[in-house]
Amino acid sequence: MEWTVQLSKAAGRQAGQGWAVAALASIPLVMTLGNSMLIPVLPAMERHLDITPLQSSLLITMYSVVAILFIPLAGYISDRIGRKMVIVPSRLLAGVGGGLAGWAAWRVGDPYGWMIAGRMLQGLRAAGAFPI
Repeated sequence: MEWTVQLSKAAGRQAGQGWAVAALASIPLVMTLGNSMLIPVLPAMERHLDITPLQSSLLITMYSVVAILFIPLAGYISDRIGRKMVIVPSRLLAGVGGGLAGWAAWRVGDPYGWMIAGRMLQGLRAAGAFPI
């Protein structure tokens, strides 16, 4: 009986480790998609939002600039308090930033500033995930 309990605990740990590996493996995917998913729709965004090519490129650039500026800070903080304590909130920021940008595009008359703010939040997310 004790032997089967130990086996089931070991199986549970393996399943938990599998989910942890999948979660960690998804971080570079999400970071890459953070910019590359917008590239095909930039011309349509320019037309629908009546923005210039420079403004549309800033939607991509602001994500990267914020990430670049905050990666060292995120690395330092994650060394001090732990990776998980930085990654989990940063993943939440991705949702908040994407939600803000999407909501603004859907509901705000002139959404560009809100979309930039959302992309900057997503850049913070990328910085928080980078130390992995």
